[in-house]
Amino acid sequence: MSKNDAADHDRRLKELEQRLEQARRKRGSASGRDGAKAHAATHHLVLRLLADMGVAMAAGVLLGWGIDSYFGTRPWGILAGVLLGLAAGVRNVLHTADTMARQAHEDAPAGGTARDMSSINGKNAQNDDE
Repeated sequence: MSKNDAADHDRRLKELEQRLEQARRKRGSASGRDGAKAHAATHHLVLRLLADMGVAMAAGVLLGWGIDSYFGTRPWGILAGVLLGLAAGVRNVLHTADTMARQAHEDAPAGGTARDMSSINGKNAQNDDE
């Protein structure tokens, strides 16, 4: 590698660093805070959904274990409890997701959902008057 190649490489590297710094400044620190809030909200939602599912499954297993212990029907009580816990967990997760979607829909700006809903209805948002 010659001195010219090394100098050219260094120059291009510095230009790239400057462009990256300009892009970071242009982006601003506000978007970083908003992104952090969105990230935290996503973690909160995931933990809530996991807790809903986990508690329902644990309750089903414990109920099944109790039935097995009382009636001596091992393993059928635990299997039934797992299935009931799974069904209850899925129901809880769907209910929570529906509640969150309704809340997000209510919090959204009034004109912000027309385009999204038009794709579901098979219409183009710009061609609603046709």
